[in-house]
This record gives sequence, structure tokens and C-alpha cells, in this order.
Amino acid sequence: DIILRENAIVTATLPANTDETIPVVSFFGHLDTSAEQTADTNAHRLPYNGGDLCLNPELNIYLRESEFPELKNYIGDDLIVTDGTSLLGAD
Repeated sequence: DIILRENAIVTATLPANTDETIPVVSFFGHLDTSAEQTADTNAHRLPYNGGDLCLNPELNIYLRESEFPELKNYIGDDLIVTDGTSLLGAD
């Protein structure tokens, strides 16, 4: 039971495979892309050592730790980012 709506929303149901009364589960996903954007995401991998992350020095585009405090969870990791001029869709 899968339905694709005209605005690209997909819904589906899966019947239970047991006679027991059990909780219902729902899964959601989304796409972070747009047809208006170019196909080139300008993606690159940057090491994250804390603080603000410069995505594009020419355009002065930064991923600021003050705006995204969850970045602190990724200190010491490599991050896959754009240069700030395109979308990078991933889930």
C-alpha cells in the first residue's frame, strides 16, 4: 500500500504480521534538495577541530558553532559540507 502524491510525498502502510496488540511504528524522511539548484553540490570533506568552520573564504560563509552548538559533538571528525552556495541532501 504505497501512494506517491503529486507533490512528491510518499506514504505507505505495512500490515501487522502478528495477532498481538503491539505499538504502531511510523518512519519519516525528507529530501534536502531542490530542482532549482545546480547538480554540483560543491561537496568536500573538512576536518572539524572545534569552533567556526569556514565553508567558503571568498564569500565569507561560515558554519558557526554559536548557531549550531551540536557541532561540538563532532570535534575530531571529518564533516562533509558544501561551500555554502548549494544544497547537500543527505539523511
